[in-house]
Amino acid sequence: MTRISDQTEPPQQEKESSSKRRGKKALNCIAVASGKGGVGKTAFTVNLAIGFSRLGQRVLLADSDFGLANADIMLGVNPEYTLQDAVFKEVPLTEVVVSTPYGVDLLAASSGARDLLSLAEARMQVMVEELVRCAASYDILLFDCGAGIDSSVTSVISSVPQTVILATPQPTSIVDAYALLKIIDQENLADRVNLALNMVRNEEEGIEAHDRLMSVVDAHLTTSVHYLGAIPQDDQMYKAIRARKPLLSMDPKNPAARQISLMAKTLLQQQSRTSRLEDLDVKGLLQAILDEKSE
Repeated sequence: MTRISDQTEPPQQEKESSSKRRGKKALNCIAVASGKGGVGKTAFTVNLAIGFSRLGQRVLLADSDFGLANADIMLGVNPEYTLQDAVFKEVPLTEVVVSTPYGVDLLAASSGARDLLSLAEARMQVMVEELVRCAASYDILLFDCGAGIDSSVTSVISSVPQTVILATPQPTSIVDAYALLKIIDQENLADRVNLALNMVRNEEEGIEAHDRLMSVVDAHLTTSVHYLGAIPQDDQMYKAIRARKPLLSMDPKNPAARQISLMAKTLLQQQSRTSRLEDLDVKGLLQAILDEKSE
């Protein structure tokens, strides 16, 4: 699958004159993945999206975790339609996308869906065109990938210029994160990825987990791994999840919330990773999402 080319393009709203000269629409596409479940990936992704929004970005969060799709729960919304409705009932994507109270729009999926693969080529093309039109309204397209290392995850990673791998200090999570990094390296899916550690008890634990993973990565892989930092374990995150409210909204000064906000700023500053909308392999991304159903 062709990866999005890493061509820089200034955000349309902030540098309109430059955008007009080039006639291009900038789009920052980011995938968030993990080697295993239970690392807080969706909660992280939802809060990361809000962090981008608070930096003045228009964000579309695409819930690509069909096995356990629950970004809508964490955003406190009840979508009338999902991507499945767009595929099989021809509901326009503009009606599937829902606004949330937090400045982030959501393209929701149905948890446990297993029947999206039987998509006719003609309908696929319509979906591609709709997604392109829909994405043109945003600065950031953020994918919450499913957990694991199957093809539905790696196909998305290969199609976007930025990937964040989330792990915890637990040995099993570190091993699974390395397994995902190994596949990325062996299949040449990306030459650079970002790593974030979640649920760390203190700074020392985060550094130790990072060093443990990187000692293996540096010895065996060529993919560059940029360390975004560590998010402290905090009871407020669990309270926010139970309350169906993002942590950045409920307690923005919380240490975990502030760290995620800092990560959003760091990712946004990676301007060289920004892509042009017409370079986006939309069909590949959509097919990657649908392919998960064949696993």
